[in-house]
Amino acid sequence: MKSVKSIVLVSILAIQFSTNAQESVEQKRLAFGFNFGLNYSYLYNGKPNDQLSIQNNAGFRLGIISSYQLNKKLSILPKAELSFNNGMITENLTNYTVYKNSIDLMVHFKYSIGEGKNRLYFFTGPDYRMPLKSESDNIATNGTIALDFGFGIDLKLKNFMISPEFRMSSGFNDPRTNPTGNKLHFNNFALIINFSSL
Repeated sequence: MKSVKSIVLVSILAIQFSTNAQESVEQKRLAFGFNFGLNYSYLYNGKPNDQLSIQNNAGFRLGIISSYQLNKKLSILPKAELSFNNGMITENLTNYTVYKNSIDLMVHFKYSIGEGKNRLYFFTGPDYRMPLKSESDNIATNGTIALDFGFGIDLKLKNFMISPEFRMSSGFNDPRTNPTGNKLHFNNFALIINFSSL
């Protein structure tokens, strides 16, 4: 009878240990954090002969990030960032800022290289850019879809991870509701520092 009780007790302890270990692994797979950085608006018009003048400028961004590790090399990173852009165009004698304030909603797929505390990574994924106001300086603007890609490095510290990265974003559709002339592309480059839990 004692042996049966011992077996039951050991089984319960083993199941409990296995459950805790599994929960610990799941917690380590999921991480949260925040980021901030500088971005440079790169507006591009396919026809330089259009009556359109472009002035690209620097801005900044900040946001919240999360990460779910699928395996040792591949992760999914949903992100939401508030972006302040200063790229300007002059069209029909009117000056206005394109996406003066916008929210970027992204899902990046990250591939890490190497082992150890410091790991290089590459990433790519879709980005939906949405203006906070439907009009910017009285010019109507749309949301745009872009493709992001870039690289960075994960630096594991004692209690958190810091990840500087360089990101390029290429917009597909014209941000103007009523464009004149050729299509205008809104692209940007960003230098970002990510802080996340371990």
